[in-house]
Amino acid sequence: MKRGIGAFGVLGAFAAASLAACDRGERVTNSAEQYEITNPIKTLTVQAQIASVAVTTGEGPVTVTEVLRYAGTKPVITHAVDEQTLRLTETGCGDGAPPRCHVEYRIRIPEQTAAQITTRAGDVSIRGVAGPVTVTTDGGRVQGDALASDDVNVATRAGQIALTFADAPNLVQAETGVGAIDVRVPGGQPYAVDVSASADASHITVDQDAGAPRRIAARTKAGVVQISPS
Repeated sequence: MKRGIGAFGVLGAFAAASLAACDRGERVTNSAEQYEITNPIKTLTVQAQIASVAVTTGEGPVTVTEVLRYAGTKPVITHAVDEQTLRLTETGCGDGAPPRCHVEYRIRIPEQTAAQITTRAGDVSIRGVAGPVTVTTDGGRVQGDALASDDVNVATRAGQIALTFADAPNLVQAETGVGAIDVRVPGGQPYAVDVSASADASHITVDQDAGAPRRIAARTKAGVVQISPS
């Protein structure tokens, strides 16, 4: 396993909130580590407290960059390979409220890898993944680009969801408590669409057929739903 350490900037909408203590003049530490996983990996799982996660695809071994920014206690992060599953875990910095730490994950995986991501707060972006995708977050924007996955399930309590597919999916489930949902799928074929949104807050321009094998379900309590050809 190769390792390297360098300095990187921190992205993510939750970085400022997670480092509120910095406004009081406390010293902020920045650090980063990059490593490769040479084992064959079929599933990526991320479980984090306050973290932004960016997943891309590419050839070669899995690569992970972990960027840490904290005031006080360093966040606790671990990684482990269990058979063909890579598990990345961030359990916070445990030094009071509001939290004073933030982690940014940048992960490159083979495109057929399944991705399972769970965070309490932080933006999630996924690009080019063809394996099954599951994202669950209490708060944060979820964005998927050039997806080729047959099965995508995204749920956030507060945040926008934007998913664009390069290949027509079999099942898309997107749910947010507060925020807009934008799903773009290849046209030229029908989809069974099930939408729940505020009155007059949905715009569906894909071909629809309740009996179609390809299904899209989108639900938001406060926001607009748009489902359109990509």
